[in-house]
Amino acid sequence: MKTFELDFTSIAKTVTTCDHCGKQLGGRYVDKPGSISMYLDDGEDSYGNKMTKEHLLCGEKCARDHLNKRANKAKG
Repeated sequence: MKTFELDFTSIAKTVTTCDHCGKQLGGRYVDKPGSISMYLDDGEDSYGNKMTKEHLLCGEKCARDHLNKRANKAKG
């Protein structure tokens, strides 16, 4: 009798990128020095509760540009 052993191991890689410019920030957690993580309003759910979304940014310039873009969108 022959016995076969199979190993279906997979390696998953998660890459985090800047929400503004798309640069790679690191793995699952933000690994790049100087990177910024902030939670901003993201509308309301069907029950009227405020929702937030985490934004990952590679630095101060991208954070400033990202916030300015959001502010201009809100103005109309």
